[in-house]
Amino acid sequence: MASLLLLASREPMANMHLPLPISRYTARLLQLVLDKRGAITTEYVIVVGTMSLLIVGALVSVGPLLLASYERSRALLIAPFP
Repeated sequence: MASLLLLASREPMANMHLPLPISRYTARLLQLVLDKRGAITTEYVIVVGTMSLLIVGALVSVGPLLLASYERSRALLIAPFP
């Protein structure tokens, strides 16, 4: 898609035979495709999101075992006769 827009933007507008609103739309779409602002932020959001999903998955899978171990240790500490 971007390569088609690049080719279309290199040709003079007189040769395109497109109505003016479509030409503006194509030019704006080309600007959006070529815009690189926010790319690093998007990458960080994807990395942080993936890591948080992995952490939540690990806690969900290991959580019940940790809770059972904690309750068993707590019961041994609170018991009047060990």
